[in-house]
Amino acid sequence: IDKDTSGILIIAKYKDVAAKVTRMFAEKKIYKEYLAITAGVIRQKSGKINFSLEKTRKDKRQEKVYICNNPHKGMRAVTNYQILDYCHNVAGLILLNPVTGRKHQLRVHLAAINTPILGDGKYGGRDAFIENLGNKLHLHAWHIQIDDLYGKKIDVKAPLPKHMNRTI
Repeated sequence: IDKDTSGILIIAKYKDVAAKVTRMFAEKKIYKEYLAITAGVIRQKSGKINFSLEKTRKDKRQEKVYICNNPHKGMRAVTNYQILDYCHNVAGLILLNPVTGRKHQLRVHLAAINTPILGDGKYGGRDAFIENLGNKLHLHAWHIQIDDLYGKKIDVKAPLPKHMNRTI
């Protein structure tokens, strides 16, 4: 989860559990949903964003992820989305399901289709800000489903943070 993203975070207390959870993420056995408020609105009600990503090789603090235009380079990244609501052509509330789990994937994918996440100046630049709607990143790890070590389904939802509730 990115530094400024709110919501659910999985923390394992033991190394063997951490290894299992890591494996479950790699094998796509954990279902994740994010809510984002975007500056701008996607035209299609639902769809898939499928752009490969690559990182810059600067130091960790200034690392940035970009859309990779070379089909032989980059890491495959897929995000499913559904528009939940929108306000004119100004802002949208979007449900995001990252099929892959790349660094900054949701932020880069939305910025690449000209609907940056509200407050995400790193990837959306000036277009990511709307007057009077605050400067915080409007990305929230909202829902997760995972099987526990005994095969029971764990289904967790996190309430929206105050800044996103105010924006809505």
